[in-house]
Amino acid sequence: MVDMLKVLSIRTVDALVESGADDKKALRNDMRKTITAYEQLHEFIREGKAVEEQAFWLRYMDRAHTFLDKSGLGAKRLRHR
Repeated sequence: MVDMLKVLSIRTVDALVESGADDKKALRNDMRKTITAYEQLHEFIREGKAVEEQAFWLRYMDRAHTFLDKSGLGAKRLRHR
């Protein structure tokens, strides 16, 4: 599961870079945080910690939304291959 999420995230970052996203360093740094977050989510799932898993995912999605809004990347349309 973590590998699948990593692949999707990497493809998204690649699509953003190819689309001319200006701040490539910010994208790469966020990618590292994303992979770490997916690993933590996987641990919660593996350990059967449903309450922690749900709370973690809601916080993660809220932070992702904030990042996309502040960076302007949320307004970009991407085409995945």
